[in-house]
Amino acid sequence: QKRQLKLQWLKDHRKEKDRRKKEEKKLIPRPLDDDPDRLTKRLLIQQEKEHLKLSLSSLPKVVIDCAYTHLMSEKEMNKTRSQVQRCYSLLKRTNLKTFHLHLGNLEKTSELYQTFLHKTDGFENMSITVFPGCVFEEFHPSELVYLSPDAEEPLLTISPHSVYVIGGLVDDNIKRGASRDRCERAGVRT
Repeated sequence: QKRQLKLQWLKDHRKEKDRRKKEEKKLIPRPLDDDPDRLTKRLLIQQEKEHLKLSLSSLPKVVIDCAYTHLMSEKEMNKTRSQVQRCYSLLKRTNLKTFHLHLGNLEKTSELYQTFLHKTDGFENMSITVFPGCVFEEFHPSELVYLSPDAEEPLLTISPHSVYVIGGLVDDNIKRGASRDRCERAGVRT
């Protein structure tokens, strides 16, 4: 019986010792990750913003021309917003330095701008250059290359000194020639 009491005491003692060790271990702060090269979320966001700001000065510019809102329904405007958001997301995630994104002809009072504000979290904090003026007035016409589905020449090379303009027109009902006609009137190559 003495032996059983001693064994029980040892067993209880071990349990108590293990319990204390677990509690002490909980009190010791643990590193989030053993990898010293792992960046915090704040540093990752800062690096993304620096990358996007660098792209503003040194890389080709791509402008989404938002002058076509009068040709789109509310549903089509939402699709345009979604595509711009997808482009921005891909730019943010890629390690490749590709281009800087601009939104042109986008007045703060326009329906498309309001769609961006209400349906895109953090739109005003995105590293996208937004300007209300006409694309043809914001950049010199010799720099502009308007990417149009109606263009007769395919785009074969990309120049870092050119500004590539994409018509921000999602049209479920095809509006042929809308961007090409606009470029011809402004004297811009497509």
